[in-house]
Amino acid sequence: EILSGLVGSEMCIRDSNKGKDIAKRPKHTGNLKLTQYAPSIDTSFSLAFKGVSKQYTNAGNTNSIRGHGVVNVGFVKPITKNIDLSGTIRNLGDKRVLDGSEAIEVGREYRVTLTTRF
Repeated sequence: EILSGLVGSEMCIRDSNKGKDIAKRPKHTGNLKLTQYAPSIDTSFSLAFKGVSKQYTNAGNTNSIRGHGVVNVGFVKPITKNIDLSGTIRNLGDKRVLDGSEAIEVGREYRVTLTTRF
Protein backbone atom coordinates (compact mmCIF):
# COMPACT_ATOMS: atom_id res chain seq x y z
CA GLU A 1 0.00 0.00 0.00
CA ILE A 2 2.88 2.41 0.68
CA LEU A 3 4.28 1.64 -2.76
CA SER A 4 0.99 2.38 -4.47
CA GLY A 5 0.81 5.70 -2.59
CA LEU A 6 4.27 6.64 -3.83
CA VAL A 7 3.46 5.60 -7.39
CA GLY A 8 0.21 7.57 -7.23
CA SER A 9 2.05 10.66 -6.00
CA GLU A 10 4.57 10.40 -8.83
CA MET A 11 1.81 10.08 -11.40
CA CYS A 12 -0.01 13.08 -9.93
CA ILE A 13 3.14 15.19 -10.07
CA ARG A 14 3.81 14.27 -13.69
CA ASP A 15 0.20 14.89 -14.72
CA SER A 16 0.09 18.34 -13.13
CA ASN A 17 3.39 19.27 -14.81
CA LYS A 18 2.39 17.95 -18.27
CA GLY A 19 5.12 15.28 -18.35
CA LYS A 20 8.02 17.68 -17.75
CA ASP A 21 10.56 17.53 -14.93
CA ILE A 22 9.73 19.55 -11.83
CA ALA A 23 11.56 22.89 -11.82
CA LYS A 24 14.40 23.40 -9.32
CA ARG A 25 14.53 19.70 -8.40
CA PRO A 26 17.40 17.54 -9.65
CA LYS A 27 16.37 14.17 -11.00
CA HIS A 28 19.26 12.43 -9.22
CA THR A 29 21.33 13.11 -6.13
CA GLY A 30 23.98 10.97 -4.50
CA ASN A 31 25.90 11.15 -1.26
CA LEU A 32 28.99 9.27 -0.13
CA LYS A 33 30.69 9.78 3.24
CA LEU A 34 33.84 8.14 4.54
CA THR A 35 34.72 8.41 8.23
CA GLN A 36 37.96 7.35 9.89
CA TYR A 37 38.59 7.27 13.63
CA ALA A 38 42.13 8.08 14.78
CA PRO A 39 42.41 6.50 18.26
CA SER A 40 45.84 8.02 18.99
CA ILE A 41 44.26 11.50 19.03
CA ASP A 42 40.68 10.40 19.85
CA THR A 43 39.27 12.17 16.78
CA SER A 44 37.05 11.17 13.86
CA PHE A 45 37.72 12.60 10.41
CA SER A 46 35.26 12.60 7.52
CA LEU A 47 35.31 13.15 3.78
CA ALA A 48 31.96 13.49 2.01
CA PHE A 49 30.88 13.92 -1.60
CA LYS A 50 27.47 15.10 -2.82
CA GLY A 51 26.60 14.83 -6.50
CA VAL A 52 23.57 16.51 -8.07
CA SER A 53 22.33 15.97 -11.62
CA LYS A 54 21.17 18.64 -14.05
CA GLN A 55 18.02 20.47 -13.00
CA TYR A 56 15.63 22.72 -14.83
CA THR A 57 15.06 26.24 -13.54
CA ASN A 58 11.62 26.77 -15.05
CA ALA A 59 8.40 24.77 -15.51
CA GLY A 60 8.81 24.72 -19.29
CA ASN A 61 12.15 22.89 -18.95
CA THR A 62 13.86 25.36 -21.30
CA ASN A 63 16.56 26.62 -18.88
CA SER A 64 18.79 24.37 -16.80
CA ILE A 65 21.75 24.24 -14.44
CA ARG A 66 24.49 21.68 -15.08
CA GLY A 67 25.01 18.86 -12.62
CA HIS A 68 27.69 19.47 -10.02
CA GLY A 69 29.54 17.89 -7.12
CA VAL A 70 30.61 19.22 -3.74
CA VAL A 71 33.25 17.86 -1.33
CA ASN A 72 33.04 18.41 2.45
CA VAL A 73 35.68 17.57 5.08
CA GLY A 74 35.38 17.60 8.84
CA PHE A 75 36.38 16.28 12.25
CA VAL A 76 34.79 15.51 15.63
CA LYS A 77 36.94 15.65 18.78
CA PRO A 78 35.55 14.77 22.23
CA ILE A 79 36.58 17.43 24.75
CA THR A 80 34.95 15.76 27.76
CA LYS A 81 32.56 12.84 28.24
CA ASN A 82 29.60 15.08 27.30
CA ILE A 83 31.12 17.75 25.05
CA ASP A 84 32.37 17.42 21.45
CA LEU A 85 34.12 19.97 19.28
CA SER A 86 33.58 19.63 15.54
CA GLY A 87 34.72 21.53 12.52
CA THR A 88 33.65 21.31 8.90
CA ILE A 89 34.70 22.84 5.63
CA ARG A 90 31.70 22.61 3.35
CA ASN A 91 32.22 22.92 -0.40
CA LEU A 92 36.00 22.53 -0.22
CA GLY A 93 36.39 23.35 -3.92
CA ASP A 94 34.52 26.66 -3.49
CA LYS A 95 31.97 25.70 -6.18
CA ARG A 96 29.35 28.39 -6.81
CA VAL A 97 26.11 27.45 -8.54
CA LEU A 98 23.48 30.11 -9.19
CA ASP A 99 19.93 30.00 -10.47
CA GLY A 100 19.60 33.64 -11.50
CA SER A 101 19.98 35.52 -8.22
CA GLU A 102 19.26 32.44 -6.06
CA ALA A 103 22.30 30.54 -4.76
CA ILE A 104 22.16 26.75 -4.92
CA GLU A 105 25.79 26.42 -3.79
CA VAL A 106 27.10 29.57 -2.15
CA GLY A 107 30.79 28.70 -2.06
CA ARG A 108 33.07 27.49 0.70
CA GLU A 109 31.81 27.63 4.31
CA TYR A 110 33.70 27.09 7.55
CA ARG A 111 31.77 25.79 10.56
CA VAL A 112 32.81 25.13 14.14
CA THR A 113 30.36 23.49 16.53
CA LEU A 114 30.37 22.72 20.23
CA THR A 115 27.89 19.95 21.09
CA THR A 116 26.83 18.84 24.56
CA ARG A 117 24.86 15.81 25.77
CA PHE A 118 22.91 15.75 29.02
